[in-house]
Amino acid sequence: MEKNCENCKYNISAEDYDMKRCKKCSRTERAFFEQFTEDLSKKNEETAASLMEQFIEEGTYPTLKKLQQQLEDLKKEVRYRLKDSEVRRHEYQKYNVVAKFVPKSKSSTDNQGLIENLFCYLQDRIVCNVLRLDIPLIKKEIPEELIALEPFKKPPTYYVKPSFNKVGKELISQSEQSYTLSELSLNQLVKRFIPLQEQCKNLEATYESFKKKMSMCAALTDKGKLTHKYGSVSLVANRPVYDMEKVLDAFGDEFLVKYATPDNAQLQSLIDNKILPKSEVERFQTVVDYRLDFIMMPLDVERRITSQFQQMAIQKSLSLFA
Repeated sequence: MEKNCENCKYNISAEDYDMKRCKKCSRTERAFFEQFTEDLSKKNEETAASLMEQFIEEGTYPTLKKLQQQLEDLKKEVRYRLKDSEVRRHEYQKYNVVAKFVPKSKSSTDNQGLIENLFCYLQDRIVCNVLRLDIPLIKKEIPEELIALEPFKKPPTYYVKPSFNKVGKELISQSEQSYTLSELSLNQLVKRFIPLQEQCKNLEATYESFKKKMSMCAALTDKGKLTHKYGSVSLVANRPVYDMEKVLDAFGDEFLVKYATPDNAQLQSLIDNKILPKSEVERFQTVVDYRLDFIMMPLDVERRITSQFQQMAIQKSLSLFA
């Protein structure tokens, strides 16, 4: 092959050009003139399936599942040790951990009454921001309206879902084998909590980043599912999201009162930001049951959350005298 800049594999106009390694043709006799295809072929072979195989074979995914199981087992063991205590809250300052039993109420909500009240209390655009269409109810009662709602549907979003065959399940189950906790003291269990929780969080963040990378795979987008030697990777559509302001304009508020549901996280955000009094939500809720949740968390995090709530309470009290 003739030595010229057009067929140089470090040609500045070529894909994957590397400025640090480039040399002028006139200053070298080295073989910088072969076609540059090796790295490109490797790049083209990388798919969501191969990425998932890599994630498994490197041990990252099995390790993540093992640590998640260990953390769950540890919390269950600590709860078992404390369940008969007369004290609901236990501080371990030496290890920066708090373990506590927190009563939680289970409520039934009159959604139609709540939505009617929201339309009376708030601006329409704010109400629309907290509502989601109840698609199963619409399918059941007025399926013909789904076609009319189609123009108001926002572009779909997807998430990556891995599935595992027998080989993959065996590989993961081997890593999930739990270790003995009954022989450890309560203090030893508590001491392990934060390091174990941090390891889990770090690997979970890595996994989320990996899933985002897999979701950008062109082959997965095209086919919806790719197989690999440990199972498969699928691209699954999230729940459809609609432009609720346009739905309101087209169908009216009575339609939303009957066929929408409030998003609890959005409602809580309105309450936290003092846009909506909590009482305007609670009067449409009826407590039907109670449960006792067990929570373990870093002590400094609990104190920070408590301080934020106290500050909000002070500001609310001061606003009454403004």
